[in-house]
Parts: sequence; structure tokens; C-alpha cells
Amino acid sequence: MGIVVKIKNTIGSYLLKKDLQKLRRNRKPNGFNNIKTIGILYVVPHEQDYPHIVNFVKYFQDNNKIVKALGFTNTEYIPHYCFPKLTYDYFTKKNINWFGKPSHKFVDDFVNTEYDLLIDLQTSENFTISYIGYTSIAKFKMGMNSSSNLEHYDLMMTVQPDIELSEYLSQIIHYLTNINISTNE
Repeated sequence: MGIVVKIKNTIGSYLLKKDLQKLRRNRKPNGFNNIKTIGILYVVPHEQDYPHIVNFVKYFQDNNKIVKALGFTNTEYIPHYCFPKLTYDYFTKKNINWFGKPSHKFVDDFVNTEYDLLIDLQTSENFTISYIGYTSIAKFKMGMNSSSNLEHYDLMMTVQPDIELSEYLSQIIHYLTNINISTNE
């Protein structure tokens, strides 16, 4: 890793740490039936995988959940197959600073909304997405099992290498609908 990358990562981590010191979150786990609002955070997948995200969001909407999905694309422009709608917002690499910190109205709105559940769909580490997930005031946060997520997420899932997106989304639905998340700390 080059010196410039190390400096960039160090400053990005410092900015994240400062923002986390200000974080005040009302942690409250709920079972699936008691969840009313869900925030879904993801890196925009390839076009052939994008319908899986749409179906995932639709599953929750069909179960009477209010969903907001925030997608990040590491390109200059939002891909043609991503249509901003009421449920979907997007931001691009033009909306992150040199250190990886996101800055966009959609990001600020997402982070400052107290969702009953935040689902981070990362299957590999992305600092920008993690920044949003970590600083979110969501009541309960779910993401992939990793040492960096340990102190920030309440429920973590082990992600198998090279798992298909559709399979990962199915596993998330399975766990959310079949485990009883207790409100006892």
C-alpha cells in the first residue's frame, strides 16, 4: 500500500471516528413483525443483478414495511438501469471526498432517519458504505460479519466468498423472518 493511500485511509478513519463520537442512537431490536421502517444500503450491482435488489425491496414493501434504499455507484454517473424513485436514492463517486466520506443530501437524510432496521448489503468492505452504516441512527443494524463491523452492527451474517447476490438476499430474508429478535439487552 502506497504512502498516499495510507494517508487517505488514516484521515478517512479519523473523520469517521470524529463523527462516531457525536452519534446518539436509540438501540432497539425488534422482531420482523414489529419492524415498520427499513433502510437498505448497498453498492449498485451489475445490471443483471439489479433486479434482485428491486425484488428484495419489494418483498419488504409487500410485508407492509416502509423502505428506503440508498445505492452507491463508484462511477461518475448513475447507471441507466437505476431509476431514482420514491423508494430509491443514489449517489456517485462525485459525492464522496478524497478520504471516502460521503456528502450528499440523500446520504444525510438516510443517516439521520431512525429506521427500525438498517440492512447493509455489502459482501466486501467499502469504506463509503461503511461510513454511512456506522453513522446511521437506525435502531437496529445488520451487516456482514467482519471485525470492523463488530462494534457498529447489532446482527451480522457470515458472507461466503463468491456468494450470488440473490442467495445472500434470500439468507437475509430467512434470518429476519425466522429468528426472534428480543428487545432484552
